[in-house]
Amino acid sequence: MKTRNLVMFMGVWVVVAQAAVRQPVGIWDFTSNDPNSVTLGVPLTLVGSVQPAEGVLPGDGAVQIGVGSHFICQHGISANGGGEKVNEWTLLVDFRYPDTSVGKYVDIFQTDPANSDDSDWTVAASNGAVGISAVGYSSQTGFYTAPDTWYRMVMPVDNGTRHDLFMDGIQVVNGKEQGIDGRFSLTDILLLFAANDGDDNDIYVTKVAIWDVPLTAGEIMALGDPNDSLYQDNAAPDVYAGADQEVEMDEGGSILIALDGTVVDEGAVTVAWTQISGPEMVAIDDPASEDTTATITAPGKYILQLLADDGQYQMTDTVTFVVHPNNYGGLIVHWDFEQEWDGLTVQDVSSHENHGQVIDGA
Repeated sequence: MKTRNLVMFMGVWVVVAQAAVRQPVGIWDFTSNDPNSVTLGVPLTLVGSVQPAEGVLPGDGAVQIGVGSHFICQHGISANGGGEKVNEWTLLVDFRYPDTSVGKYVDIFQTDPANSDDSDWTVAASNGAVGISAVGYSSQTGFYTAPDTWYRMVMPVDNGTRHDLFMDGIQVVNGKEQGIDGRFSLTDILLLFAANDGDDNDIYVTKVAIWDVPLTAGEIMALGDPNDSLYQDNAAPDVYAGADQEVEMDEGGSILIALDGTVVDEGAVTVAWTQISGPEMVAIDDPASEDTTATITAPGKYILQLLADDGQYQMTDTVTFVVHPNNYGGLIVHWDFEQEWDGLTVQDVSSHENHGQVIDGA
């Protein structure tokens, strides 16, 4: 069996006290002979049967859960997030599936305590992507699982705000937010590896954990992959580069934009703004400050990145600026044939990238 390892960036200085990953409210570790055993919280209730299996490392344990079997999880989380159900939570599952489950759905959880509906999270039969249609699949970022490979799935839910997915510490789904007290809100019971349509095919599980909050990207990156502990002394920085904007240049042919980034970390961090794309170089006033300004002197679409490094982890986020010419008045396209071009593609200089294509000769 293979494991996927998260690459971490190591710094050269000693980091002072950092924020730790918050402790789960429930942990179920399937390394013992008792499949209902609990490390933290209420023991799971097994419906059906499971078989012992090899875990992530030699000597570690896991369970094989087949068709018709699942666990009832009494998570113990009180209603939150502005509703009558649990609307803020995070689920972690360390899992793999065998070759015999390839081409089949492999279901991970079901929020209906009566198990009267399809599952609410799955490994897709068609390509091994993880997710569900209502939220999104990891195929949106090109991530697909493979058989006999251990993964750490972490899914933070904040209904009304976000519903994302991380695999081995890397975000692979920026999902569609879900409604408060809706499909992805929890009653007092969560069904693990359950579905009523025969899609709960063989899956191997070594650990499940649940939090009563949506973990941040920095916390989830620190959780890493199935080789890593759930108790981390240092969470990665959380980085927000700001909201995307559309702006208009002034009469002088330039625009001063505010880079209002935010970096949250309780230790020493270094930050850096860089330009990822755009028609011209952006003059950033103080690239080493999360809150600074930049000057742009040509219309177009610009993507800037904010990076934060705490000595162990590097985290990034991007912000997009669409810069319009002065007094553009809602202009959608401007084909300027005086610009250099290849005889076939006419560049749009309006900032909307509506480039023209000559299809019948130059």
